[in-house]
Order: sequence, then structure tokens, then C-alpha cells
Amino acid sequence: MKKLVVYILLFGSPLLKGQDLQFSQFESTPIQINPASVGANQSYELIFGYRSQWKQLDQKFNTPVVTGILPFISKANKSKGGLGFTALTESNGSVLAYKNSGGAISYSYAVNFKKMNLFAGISTGFYQRSLSGSFSTGTQYQSGTGYNSNEATGEEANLPSRSYVDLGSGLYMSDANNCSYLGIAAYHLTSPNIGLSNTDKLPMRFTIHGGYKFLRKSNTPITPEFVANFQNGMQRTIVGAKLDYLIKGNNGFSKDLSLGVIGRYALKDAFIFGLSLTKNYFTLAVSQDFTLSKVGTYNKNLGASEVRLSMRIPSKRKQAPEASSTYNLNQTREFIVKKEEEKDNTKSYTLHLQETVKFAFNDSSITSEGKRTIEDVAQLLIGNKYLKVKVIGHSDNLGSKKRNQEISEVRARMVAEYLISQGIDKKRVQIVAKGDSEPVKGNDTEQGRAENRRVEFLIWK
Repeated sequence: MKKLVVYILLFGSPLLKGQDLQFSQFESTPIQINPASVGANQSYELIFGYRSQWKQLDQKFNTPVVTGILPFISKANKSKGGLGFTALTESNGSVLAYKNSGGAISYSYAVNFKKMNLFAGISTGFYQRSLSGSFSTGTQYQSGTGYNSNEATGEEANLPSRSYVDLGSGLYMSDANNCSYLGIAAYHLTSPNIGLSNTDKLPMRFTIHGGYKFLRKSNTPITPEFVANFQNGMQRTIVGAKLDYLIKGNNGFSKDLSLGVIGRYALKDAFIFGLSLTKNYFTLAVSQDFTLSKVGTYNKNLGASEVRLSMRIPSKRKQAPEASSTYNLNQTREFIVKKEEEKDNTKSYTLHLQETVKFAFNDSSITSEGKRTIEDVAQLLIGNKYLKVKVIGHSDNLGSKKRNQEISEVRARMVAEYLISQGIDKKRVQIVAKGDSEPVKGNDTEQGRAENRRVEFLIWK
């Protein structure tokens, strides 16, 4: 009889059809959150996700999902939109097995504004819901001995299968680096039939989600986020934040390594805790839901577990730089790139960028933070072809004058080579070495000496 109850739940219960499955790591299912969001990606990305859902009436649901994202980037380094695809299977793996499988493709179109981009997107999917197996009935209950599952049921069931097309659309607004965003989407626009009768319609779902990354230039950026789903008179909202710790390593495994902590709360439902590890273009994340809702009373195993693996390949065009905390690169661009000034190259500009590249003692290796600064300067030069740059190396006063002059030149040359590797013609780059002759802080403390071990940029025309 329990299996028959499950059968009724799967194809007849408004509770089960009340809300779509939602991953607590909603990064695993971007197309199911908003089809327009695929255009905001700055890299080609492949995402593998897996969720093992809490049991209801002893039915454990497992959902693997794979998503691919292909952004379109213009020659002017502007987003033009993107394509996405996703495929998933949701099943309970029991004797009377429920399965919902299918996939969707999405298209996103971008409208670029001065500081923000607006994306409009649509998605089209094809899915199939089915039951397989058999369920026990009263004929398996024997007088005096009770229930015997080995007895024949004496009945046959025509188990249903239903295929349907699903449509969704959305709007998504974000900054150039997708560090602040807000989106709204609607799914099941045609209310597809998924049940035993023509009245079993999949109710429309509306989703709102947003986030903002704080301290984005620091080693510990924090990103508060939320996702709210409204469907069939029910609501499920997840709020929380991600904290990433960027490890300052120049060599070995610690180079380009980031550790993350995920803390979220599904309102009146569950606490969510997770960890992530990012190395170069790969991210591995795991999380656990700790159920708080009353359904836990009927569950043998509380909560849900998730795993996410994402792989990214940078797009051919370099991403737009983020504004620095000590100089506003965007404002500088707006000043230089005026059309009337592009035509009049008789004017002379000299701009001393205060963001510098720092170095360890007696070292010329460029850190990840230093590379980001150089990439900012490269984007400024790429957008303004008539500008040139002086790369000026400095050192502290420890050691001989000759050694300090040499190390400052090596540092300037290393920075210049990385700048050229970003697509800057070497004829536009001039190297200057000043040794310890121009300190910005006193050399009597380690903190002051650390500030003096630097490379500066002088932009000129």
C-alpha cells in the first residue's frame, strides 16, 4: 500500500507538483534560475551538479544535472549574449520508480549600457515523466499470516508516461564583471500537462534572484545572494552568502588557489552549509542541507547533499576590469576616450596610476593581485590605442645600490613582459628602473620597505 501512496503522490498530489526541484547550490542550475543569465558569463563553462534529496515516505530522490554556457563577446569587449544547455534526471530509484528526465536550451541577448548590461533570455525544454515497476495491493495480504510481498498481486497496472515541452523567459541585469546582479524569470509558460488527466497542469513558477560582491579587490570577497521561487501558491526562498579566501601563493598548489565557505538559509526549511575549492579554472563545491521543516518527522534520513564541479575556459576577449580602490579606471577611460579628443592628438596627457604592483623582498615574481592590476592597465591601453606607458621599477634600501638598481629593473621588465602578453605592442611600453632613489614610505620599518618594493605606471601620450 505504501508504494501505491507514492504512485498517487507522484502523479496526483498537488503538493509534489507544487514546486520544482531547487538546488541549494543554485550555481549548479543557472538555466533553471534564469535563462537570460547565460549571457553574463565571462567564460565558457561546463557545470556538473548532483543532489541527493531527503526521503519522503522512504523515497530518496537523486538528481544529476549538467549545464554548458557559451558567452558571446564582441571585439569591443562587450557582452552580446550567449547560449546555454542543460540536461537532468530526477529519480527515486525505488521498486516503483519515478523518473523525470530531459533538457533545455537557452538563448540570451544583451543590451549594453554605460555601467550595466541588461539581458533578455528564453529557454525551450523537452521532458518526460514516467513510472516503472509495480505496486502491491490487497491480494498480497493473506489471512492469518499478514502481508507477503512474494505473493502475486493478481493485478496489472498500466503505468503512465508523459512527455511535454516547457518554455521559460527572463530578464537579468548585471555589471560588466557579473559581481552585482538582479534577475527575474518565469517558467512553465504554457502550463504543460504532466499527469494522468488533461487537468494535471504544471503550474507556472516565478523566480527572483540577486547578489552583490563586496570587497572584490581584497583577498576575502563576500557575496550575499538570494533566490526566491513562487509556484502554485507556495514559496521557497534561500538567502545567504559566500566568502572566498584568495591564497597569496606564487608557486605550487597554492598559486591561483581560493577557498570558499557557503552559508545559506532556506526559509522555514533548512540550514545549508558548504565548502568550495577553486584552482585556476576549476571549482569543486560540496554542501549539506540540515532540514528544519515538519516533513523531517516522516523522514528516516534528514537533509540533502550536493556536489558541484565547474570547469571554465576564458573567452578570447579579456574581461572588462574592475574599478580599483585607489583609482577609478572607468572614469579615466571616460575622460580619454571622448571622440573629439581621439581626433585631436596634439593634446598631451600624463596620468600617474596610483595602483602599484608589490613584490616580496629580493623577489621579482608577480602575484595574482599584481596580475589583476596589470590586466586593468592593459584594458585601458587596449581601449585607447594612442596612449603609451612607462613601467617604473623601485626597491627598498636593503642591500647595495647596484643590487637595488638591478632588482628594480628586473621587476619593471617582468611587469612589462606580462603587459605585452596581454596584447599591448612592445613599442608602446617603456621600462625605467629607479632602484631605491624614490621611496614612498620610510625604509626604517618592514611595512614601509614593503610599500617601496613596487612597480608604478605612468600613462602618457
